Amino acid sequence: MKNASSHSRLAICAYIIGTIWLLLQIVIVVVYKDIPQGYDAVRYQRLAESMTSTGEWYPTAEQIEDSSIVAPYIIYPGLINYLILLIKIFGSIRPAFWINVAFNIIYAASGIFIANKLAGKGIGYLYFILFCLSHQNVLDVGFTLSELPSLALAYAGAALCISSRRTLTATGGLLFGLSYYFRPSAILVLLTVMVLIITLKKSRIKLITLLTGTAVSLCGIMIMNHVISEKYWFISSNTLGINMYLGANDESTGLTGGTTDRELDEEISGHNSFESDAIYRHKAEEWIADHPTAWLGLAIKKLDHQTTTDHLFHMYRLEENPVIAHDDIFLLKCIKICWLWYPRIYDWVLVLLFVYGLWMWRSKLKDGYWPMLIPVAGTLLLCILTIADYRYNATMMPVLYFFGAIGISRLKGLIR
Repeated sequence: MKNASSHSRLAICAYIIGTIWLLLQIVIVVVYKDIPQGYDAVRYQRLAESMTSTGEWYPTAEQIEDSSIVAPYIIYPGLINYLILLIKIFGSIRPAFWINVAFNIIYAASGIFIANKLAGKGIGYLYFILFCLSHQNVLDVGFTLSELPSLALAYAGAALCISSRRTLTATGGLLFGLSYYFRPSAILVLLTVMVLIITLKKSRIKLITLLTGTAVSLCGIMIMNHVISEKYWFISSNTLGINMYLGANDESTGLTGGTTDRELDEEISGHNSFESDAIYRHKAEEWIADHPTAWLGLAIKKLDHQTTTDHLFHMYRLEENPVIAHDDIFLLKCIKICWLWYPRIYDWVLVLLFVYGLWMWRSKLKDGYWPMLIPVAGTLLLCILTIADYRYNATMMPVLYFFGAIGISRLKGLIR
């Protein structure tokens, strides 16, 4: 009886917070029509609009072969072509923000479903509460970035793979392929599911079905890219080289906003996107080999940056924020300071709950659930190898919510 009462209160709390979470997203989409987009989002929008005006899809052979046209790398073709499609259908990118709300609901529902299946309904409620309290899962609907559609597709694919039905597992594989098209880091979720099928000793047919669905999806995307580019075979973006270089050179801070030097820009001139990527990657590897101590120092800085907000509606870091520094209205200044500090406080609390939840679930991890940590390990490794950007940690966040929920349940005794 006591357990039922606790679950009932938890459910009511989850529904109230979830309703506020949804309303906030709607307010962002409806009220903030001219929301200041970050540099990357603006870049994606302009590229999609430019491609639409010429009647082409991205990327063309010319864009791949001439690094001076767009960038010395392929920029998330899944996202760009998705935006082009929206412009062709609706005449504007605006519907992308409403679709983001739908993606966010799918993203949340998939995580809740997985949490319920793996640890019980109460954990699902706590997972949802932690999900809704994350500022990322509110504000991301207002930006045309690749994380939200990629994660929604990837975790929906993972949720479908829990089913014993082969058709759902195959569909999950198709979604994994699409998620990779939007953002390559989604492969960490696919890898997690694949290894879990093995460690939990599920049917080999299930693994084959998942791989078949994924292969069909990726092959279709590869063929489509080949047709668009006329002669190149590839699946998604190739930003690893440039990001590795930005995170490993004499001028690097380990954070976003770095630039390449003029000599290197001249060196990649005349090379296609794939060749440029290889040059950047080679330069980064050379620098790391020659400066291991400096690279280790950058790695520590990058990891710390994963719990430091970059910008929220052009609200830059506290020590750099001109709005806060020059705002004469004391109350408004206090509100903005709280707004800036909330994400960092939230993230550190979540990390502590995650660690506690890991400890409380250690027997399950030993029994075959340890692959659930692959997104965390993979995300942190990519962060160390490339650059630290607050939104780059998105792939691992559902794992933190899950173990954080377990930590809360054991800490508060909500579930016995």
